[in-house]
Amino acid sequence: MKPGAIAKELKKLERKGEITSQRVVNAARNESHPLHGCFEWDDTVAGEKWRNEQARRIIRTVEYEVTTENVTTRAAMYIRKGTAEKDQQGYITLPKLLTDEQEAAAAMSLELDRALRTLARAERIAEALGMAEVVREISARIVEVWKKVA
Repeated sequence: MKPGAIAKELKKLERKGEITSQRVVNAARNESHPLHGCFEWDDTVAGEKWRNEQARRIIRTVEYEVTTENVTTRAAMYIRKGTAEKDQQGYITLPKLLTDEQEAAAAMSLELDRALRTLARAERIAEALGMAEVVREISARIVEVWKKVA
């Protein structure tokens, strides 16, 4: 299924600018639903947890185009909801983040935390390669941005 068609179907499933993988799976259970073919329905091959993972993958494929001044940026349309508990599912749309400062700060904090964890791994590898200082500089810049967001 093409990304534009996926985006259209996911938009229909949003509630107040938010979506969950479970909502996507539940809608797609209907054999006539356009997203039905994106899932493995044979329980001997894949169970409910796998279908939820498939839904998360579908959600993450959608992009949103933002134009500011002379720059057009394509970013993820659905972002992990920063205020959601760790065991709670949920994505929030980028357009909703543009109008909700608290959710935007929480989402950015979550994204920056993810970047820092990835950079921590990269720093350990870079240490072995003699390039750790560069990675530390990048991490320090991200921490500066994080402090401004928080």
